[in-house]
Amino acid sequence: MGDDASKKQKSAALRDAEIAVLKANSNLSEKEIQELYDEFKELDASGTGRMNKEQFIKFYTQIAGSDNELVLVADNVFAVFDTNHDGTIDFSEFVLAEAIGNKKDPDSALELSFALLDTSGDALVSYDEIADFMEKGIKLGLTKEEAAAIDPKEIATGIYAMFGVDKAQKLNKQQFIDG
Repeated sequence: MGDDASKKQKSAALRDAEIAVLKANSNLSEKEIQELYDEFKELDASGTGRMNKEQFIKFYTQIAGSDNELVLVADNVFAVFDTNHDGTIDFSEFVLAEAIGNKKDPDSALELSFALLDTSGDALVSYDEIADFMEKGIKLGLTKEEAAAIDPKEIATGIYAMFGVDKAQKLNKQQFIDG
């Protein structure tokens, strides 16, 4: 019986090897990683060490607000965080996504933007993906009256014109970053 409790405690604790890997890949301190781990454990209501989309959306709307449009954005964000596409986020994915989201250099911001735009997961961004994202962003950042006056497809058309590509073409990550 003591072995079961010991195993459960060991699996619930963050291992030194995991901390070392996460520190190397995220540029976060051990203290920051431990704080994120404590937060993640609180969010992991099932105790599985994984967060499903429903749990993530609940978390996301708690920190960003509960507007219906935020749920749509949270869905895109979840898809980016779920790097192995298994329908859940483990702690490593959570930390690495947090680290990416906190980087301040322009290329990292563009890489995150590309990942949020690429809802199909095909490593390409289509005109429709940009238009859909712009529509969600407009609804989040503006009043209903202001949002009604802006056409997300017109913005997407302008973005595509800036890249010098036709609406039927898709942008790869390098094209997007090089802009």
